[in-house]
Amino acid sequence: MLLERWREGDRQAGGVLVSRYAPAVRSYFRSRVSGPDSEDLVQESLSRLTRAIHGFQARSSFRTYVMSIAHNTLNDHLRRGYRRICFESFDDSAGEPAIAEQCLLERERHALALACVRSLSPDHRELVERFYWQDTSARELGREKGIPAGTIRRRLFESRASLKKFYSEATPETLRRVAELEIEQIRSFVRSGAV
Repeated sequence: MLLERWREGDRQAGGVLVSRYAPAVRSYFRSRVSGPDSEDLVQESLSRLTRAIHGFQARSSFRTYVMSIAHNTLNDHLRRGYRRICFESFDDSAGEPAIAEQCLLERERHALALACVRSLSPDHRELVERFYWQDTSARELGREKGIPAGTIRRRLFESRASLKKFYSEATPETLRRVAELEIEQIRSFVRSGAV
């Protein structure tokens, strides 16, 4: 098996595996990031894969492992860019409150979306994350969980309905709590000296 050979130090086997999964990683980033960042993120993900190869424990397919590394790379990229844009916007917007307000509104929308996903049961949350963010097919999820792909699709349908309901019922109180959490995260970030 290529994976075992790679783990034992066979770089050629590693190269074959990386070549096999690189198109899926490239497609993942092209659908989510524009410009030259896309290819940079592909390279970063594949580099992370080579460093993390011994961390694969076969609880899921190797493809799922590769795509989870890509997903985490994307999240790190978005966090870095988001922080840079928001904090640069705050610095540059002393005379332009509309820019700072826009940044806060974006953070609020992001926080509400996360709150919606977190409102799902752990099983449904995992399905949503794996299906939509890691591009794992319903068939593959079903195979991993030992249930039919149709059951996975039904659960995804139920999850989407729950997300719509949560979002539509978001009260001003819910929005206030989400905003307070986001503000506290910003304060913690600023206090950490990372800015």
